[in-house]
Amino acid sequence: MKTTTRPRTVRPRAGFGVATASLAVAAGLLAVPAHAEPPDNDAITEATGTTTDASTIAFDTTEATAARTDGPCVGGHSIWYKFRAPATEGFRLTTAGSSFDTRIAVFKGPRDDRDLVDCDNNGGPGQTSADGMRIREGKRYWIAVSSSNDSGDGGPGMLTIKEHDAEPGVDLEITGVEAGTVSGRMFVSGTAECQTPSQVWVSVTVSQAVGDSVARGSGTRSKLCDNDPTTDPQTWRVAVDSETGTAFQPGPVSVRRSASLTDGFSWVRGLAVTTSQEVATSVDARRR
Repeated sequence: MKTTTRPRTVRPRAGFGVATASLAVAAGLLAVPAHAEPPDNDAITEATGTTTDASTIAFDTTEATAARTDGPCVGGHSIWYKFRAPATEGFRLTTAGSSFDTRIAVFKGPRDDRDLVDCDNNGGPGQTSADGMRIREGKRYWIAVSSSNDSGDGGPGMLTIKEHDAEPGVDLEITGVEAGTVSGRMFVSGTAECQTPSQVWVSVTVSQAVGDSVARGSGTRSKLCDNDPTTDPQTWRVAVDSETGTAFQPGPVSVRRSASLTDGFSWVRGLAVTTSQEVATSVDARRR
């Protein structure tokens, strides 16, 4: 664990003249800038106790450090949790909803003589982690959450243990449709609100009558969204190319939107709704 150095404040004493004041200014310029404190569970010796009950824990590893003694599978900006298994059972955890590329390492045994039980880097949605294992009654376990490598960034994240209280799902809304008169593309924008922290794949199929022809095409965009009611819904924008040789134009259009998602525990597929929209705006092809 790194040691935080606090800046030293130098105050000039009265009566020592310009030279002393100049030295004080120089000392102030050379002072080491202060850094935010690392999280309370930055080291394994300060691991936060948790249980195997279903729960979601918010964390922030931006100022977390790492140690050579962290063990295998632990990257940079590591934080620690611990629990004693109340029963022999299946156990699953995920960092779905985290803002950075995470890694999970689970150890078993005494703190200073622990064994790696399991390790996961990208088993969760996006670049998050998800892991499952069988835990043994009475055994002590240690969970390290870190960035995927030593030089990777930390950041805000979520650790969900065992399962979510809510069923995975997402509400999709279309907030706008625009036609690219130069490119012939259709741009569909909207919002996504998830019931659990999830990776969502938004799929859009657009169909439009243009004279005696039909412009039709589809596109997909991946988004990571959380279920924090204090944050705004995630926005998405999908560019759709016509697959019929007829360019999209401003005017009436049929839009079918659907979503598939995973929250690290299960998949949900085929949430589809078809609506009619009016395209009133043209945009340049550079807007993607």
